[in-house]
Amino acid sequence: LSRVEESSALFYDNPEWSLTDDISNGYFGMKILHLPPPPDAANDWQPPVVCHGDFNGIKIFNSVNAMFPNAQRRFVSLGDDEGGGQVLALIQCDMSPLTNEQTNRNQPNFFIGFASGRVAAVNATIAECGQKYNFSISGFHDAHVNEVTSLVFVNDIAPGGKSGKLLYSGCGGGHVYCYPNALSPEHNFSMDESILAFSSNGAIFSMTSTVVDIGDHSSSIICTGDGEGKIRLWTRADEGLLARSLSEPVSLNQSETKFVPIQVKQAGTRTGLVTRMKFVHNNLLVTCTNNGDLRIWKLQCCNKPYRYSGGEKGPKPQLELKYDKMSLHNGAVEVVNNIGDILLTSGGNDGQVIGVDLNTGLILQSIDCHTGENLQHREGSTLLAKSCVVDIILSGKEASMISLCRDGTLQRWSFA
Repeated sequence: LSRVEESSALFYDNPEWSLTDDISNGYFGMKILHLPPPPDAANDWQPPVVCHGDFNGIKIFNSVNAMFPNAQRRFVSLGDDEGGGQVLALIQCDMSPLTNEQTNRNQPNFFIGFASGRVAAVNATIAECGQKYNFSISGFHDAHVNEVTSLVFVNDIAPGGKSGKLLYSGCGGGHVYCYPNALSPEHNFSMDESILAFSSNGAIFSMTSTVVDIGDHSSSIICTGDGEGKIRLWTRADEGLLARSLSEPVSLNQSETKFVPIQVKQAGTRTGLVTRMKFVHNNLLVTCTNNGDLRIWKLQCCNKPYRYSGGEKGPKPQLELKYDKMSLHNGAVEVVNNIGDILLTSGGNDGQVIGVDLNTGLILQSIDCHTGENLQHREGSTLLAKSCVVDIILSGKEASMISLCRDGTLQRWSFA
């Protein structure tokens, strides 16, 4: 974004002080890419960082340091000319040696979801100089007619009995699609096919997934959040708790991508849009709303089987509320991340990152990541306005945290 657009984004979190309706939405998030150093990389090489916001496509910076204002901001744009619009969702793949030997195509490095409804795969290849990576969109699919709000990987039992993953996308229209070949080297990581997995009663604004294991059985779980504060648990219609040994070879068919609802809960005591959710340690679910509320749930299985139109399955995975943190932030929660049992969150216009103990629900500490800027109202009064922290990057190696605010404020913090 330009300096003018970054300054304008401050009014997104402080709209009552805006003198115009032309406000930038600012930055949405950033991710440090899971890539090893290229073969001829410099000793001080750092992984690239992808950033998305109120602009078409994404921008990939050479490193975190290249994002700071005092540095020469070197980046490449991707997807800005594909007609997709803003990127609202991004998910990274694990580093993998998976390759289609016939085409020599590697597994995508990450996937992005556009406001147009498009989902695209992005590949990283080593440049000829051997010192950096080149990025390209290797495939895309337009399954949705509404904005793509979330992307998740769902565990699957791949052919040969191996555990693999499938890519799913959720949208503002309430539909969730599966891309069965997006992570399959046998199908050249193709994005050409999509299957409707399920449709919710309302728009989907957040989504996450996990696996419930009981003995030698396993169940894939998807959780979605809507605009009325409801969170829904879904599981595969044909698996119950997979109802078969993990060692049995199976073939992927259309029915295995279908999910059915098994539970509905409320993300807060007040009705609000479910902005963020995340499974931690597989069995803890964190849900957040645009009211600043945060809840921590425990996922467990009861002995009572559940029913749906296709018959009886069981036992039933269900959520049990552990901790309720009302008004943790003074507005929509934008960040949910964790370091072990420490949850880091941010939201509203207080410019803070708050640490919460997942075991006790207690607030540990907060950090002011935005120093504030004096805004003047048309009537002459002034306000020290702060911008929301929209994303953080954690580095255990450097014992540091990078915080990005909506208006482009970037801060580096060291852990004591």
